[in-house]
Amino acid sequence: MTQFAGKKTKFAFRYVGSDGNTMFIDAIGVGYPELEDISYTNPFETLYWGFDRTWSMGCMMGSFAQYPVYGPITWTNNMTIDNASYHWEYCDPATAELTTSDEAEELTATYIPDYTSDASKRNNFFTPPTLYASAPNSSTGSYAAPYHYFQAGGKFEYKFDDGSEIEGGLLPFDFNQSGLTFVSYDDAAIGDPTIPLFGHNSNTNKYWLNYSLNGNEQNPSDDVQLYGIANMIFPPSAPLVVNGVTVNAWGKVDNDAEFTISIYAFDETMAFDYDLLTLLGSATIKGKDILKEYSAGDSNGYLCLPFDFSSPVVIEKSDATPCYFVSLTGFNSDKVEYFAPLQSQVDHPDYICHGYLMKRIDLSSHTGRPVYDSFIPLTYRDADDNYHDMCSAFSFGLNAEYPWLTTETEKIELPGDGTPVKVALGSYYDGSKLSVEVPAGVTASVKGRYDNCELTLSHNAAEVIAEGDVVVKAPGVRVSIPLTQSAGISDITVSENAEITGVYDLSGRRINKADAKSGIYVVKYSDGSVRKVAVK
Repeated sequence: MTQFAGKKTKFAFRYVGSDGNTMFIDAIGVGYPELEDISYTNPFETLYWGFDRTWSMGCMMGSFAQYPVYGPITWTNNMTIDNASYHWEYCDPATAELTTSDEAEELTATYIPDYTSDASKRNNFFTPPTLYASAPNSSTGSYAAPYHYFQAGGKFEYKFDDGSEIEGGLLPFDFNQSGLTFVSYDDAAIGDPTIPLFGHNSNTNKYWLNYSLNGNEQNPSDDVQLYGIANMIFPPSAPLVVNGVTVNAWGKVDNDAEFTISIYAFDETMAFDYDLLTLLGSATIKGKDILKEYSAGDSNGYLCLPFDFSSPVVIEKSDATPCYFVSLTGFNSDKVEYFAPLQSQVDHPDYICHGYLMKRIDLSSHTGRPVYDSFIPLTYRDADDNYHDMCSAFSFGLNAEYPWLTTETEKIELPGDGTPVKVALGSYYDGSKLSVEVPAGVTASVKGRYDNCELTLSHNAAEVIAEGDVVVKAPGVRVSIPLTQSAGISDITVSENAEITGVYDLSGRRINKADAKSGIYVVKYSDGSVRKVAVK
């Protein structure tokens, strides 16, 4: 259509029908076709705001992702178009203003807390990055992840304008995009139309035995037990502190049923072997502790299983621990009438399967292999022998937070006369939740939160020279600051308004200043003042 370039052109449309007055055409454009199929992969550790701790599953009406602060976050370009050029538009970590990057393959940014207001301290929101692609004979195309915002640091908590608040767990899927369901199966061979394949009823294990036999005739000793389900968790670039887990399900359980949630760390072999796994934390609840939609004696309903760890579990990246998983056990019981865990309905956008099945299998009469444990991604076989691999995840909400702890102080010089020194900290935790390790002879206290957190130190043991490291820490965070005694032999000097009248050791013996060795001394002045001085 080069013959129309630079000319005034008119377009006419002909509509055939009797209702033309109800139609209109808008946003007409002339140009090259827009590039399609542009996308990027979110960081593997991406978590999303899920649900609160109620069976009704209260949530935010919008998609929110969650990332740490002070850890690099990387989005990866999925496109490989010849002669194409790319650029990213994203929120600047410090100012939140839109900025650009010409890195073609990936975008990496490290976000920091925002202390501007009470709201920004709690909810440090940014919009997801946009990837733009241009190529010859094509119009520029773009893609942005479907979540509305991501929060850097902290946890899923939000205060509404009316003063009400919501707090919930973090999921490995965005239920607004992926939907929510549970998987049941109509098995004609067993005669049960509602078998919860990834949970439990009286026929679930029969299904998995038939699945494992794969057409072979059953022997009396054959047995398959689906005893657990799990979500794989990819370690983030900064520690994630997990205080508990909230599990959502559908079903009916007895009050004395018992469920256990556990977090395990894989070693570098990534082998599912309990001798090689590290148990980081677990919690157990009874059926009576479950928040239920139904009353006693009623039919199935929504279930909310609230688990709290006695001590926080820290998930962090290391060569020795490449991955973690959260497992739920206890539902394979005659005290559980029906249990169907809720899970994402649509495949993960990056085709990651977080959900896994934990089965104990005994087919030794066929294979000679002893009883073993199986840990496999979510899959099942239908009546037509078609296998269905699901890139899905269970609704295990991590009641977790991304904390931080910072200071700009590189070294502390502490006077030996007890004068306090204050050190400014930036802390997600309130000072009451921070512990402090100090050298002998030093006392410490912490108060405040966010940019108002302050560490106070003083030296009150005259017989000890204060020297070493001050360590401030809490689950997932730690800062270490070297500390020295600021006074030395050169500090035994005449004061502004008085002269030295004597230097004494701690036994009260007077000494010459030149003879002072390492230790604590008392210096008296002509105005009657006294100072304790550490000589190093």
